[in-house]
Amino acid sequence: MRRIISVLLAGMIGCSIFNVSGLNVAVSAYTETEKSDILTGNSDEDRKTNIADILLLQRWFLGDEDVLITDTKPLDLNKNGRADIADFCYIKNLLLDEKVSLTEKELIPPAVKALDPDLPSVGTDRIPVFAVSFPDCEFKYDDTTDRLQKTIFSPEDKDDPLYPMESVTAYYDRSSYGRLHLEGDVFEYSAEHPIDWYLKSSARSLVSEILEAFDDDLDYNNYDADDDKKIDSMILIFPDEAIEYDDNEDGSPDCWPYSTSVIDKEKYDGVTAGSFCVISYIDNDRAEFNTRIAHELGHAMGLEDYYEATDNIMTDNEGMPGPAGIELMDEGTGDLSACSKLLLGWFAEDEVQIYTGGTEEFTLTSTQGSPSCIVIPKTPSDLYLGEYFIIEYIRGLPSVCGRFLKSILKHPFNNS
Repeated sequence: MRRIISVLLAGMIGCSIFNVSGLNVAVSAYTETEKSDILTGNSDEDRKTNIADILLLQRWFLGDEDVLITDTKPLDLNKNGRADIADFCYIKNLLLDEKVSLTEKELIPPAVKALDPDLPSVGTDRIPVFAVSFPDCEFKYDDTTDRLQKTIFSPEDKDDPLYPMESVTAYYDRSSYGRLHLEGDVFEYSAEHPIDWYLKSSARSLVSEILEAFDDDLDYNNYDADDDKKIDSMILIFPDEAIEYDDNEDGSPDCWPYSTSVIDKEKYDGVTAGSFCVISYIDNDRAEFNTRIAHELGHAMGLEDYYEATDNIMTDNEGMPGPAGIELMDEGTGDLSACSKLLLGWFAEDEVQIYTGGTEEFTLTSTQGSPSCIVIPKTPSDLYLGEYFIIEYIRGLPSVCGRFLKSILKHPFNNS
């Protein structure tokens, strides 16, 4: 539903009032270094909110320490309980387009669905997490569940020293522009056998053991967001010292993080197990711990590894070299690329620009702040399920224009 809005300037410095079909939204902001005319967005005294508001809010969402928002609740336009990048997109539309939909845009269907992944990549997913102790390898914390709950699922906190990996939930909220939100529950479990007994079956037998043990206490339908009668995903967290296990002495940890699917199709509460991830806890580097979980959940949603497979996983084997190639599914760090986001269904049609030939001019915004990319398809009829080049702008600046000449793009797929 599209709603016509009017933008009014409040009678106080640093406060703009947005009136959306009767909904008044006050935005209070100030910096320690800028003058009041910039804060109000009314530097020419025309009593209209303008581009200055957008630039100020963009700086705040990108973590500029000089920009302080006194109250974030009014920024929560989509009413999901937090102020995030999706709200910034709504506010930008309020100011520039004079129209806004407070419900989610219709998104391009996730191309990864062709692979039939277990974890939905759009919407809200709830994931069960099990902190597993073994007779020969135990968690040694009194607050294991609370510690993991906070580490994995806490909301965005730009003041957290671990930012931007303060939690997996916050990471995916930002990366998806609010189009994927992760929630979860953490439980403790004591396994019946030593750790190496389970590693021989890639921990699949452990998944069955856990689901059987919690069958009377949990309704597993709560973890089936797409109602396909499969638990979307599970996360098994092993104690810190598990990462040191190398039973076959091949130089690679036996408990290196991985994601796989359950073969056993026994039903619990009418649903079967889907995919699951195995991660060893890293208490002294929780940002790295969250990064590994985020990477494995990328697999659960259908993304593949982008790095090159080698005999030794500890070698430098990046698939996309150079600073522009840093990606969660490649080096295991950084944001997801526009390619990954497109595959996961985080773009709407009007956020993807298609090159059709000849000389065309495009404007890109940084994918760090809003969804934007250019697609150059080999076969337009196949488009997102086919072969294409994709161009994104990854600097934290408002926009950049690029002109793509026919001579440059004349034979881009000759070697494909």
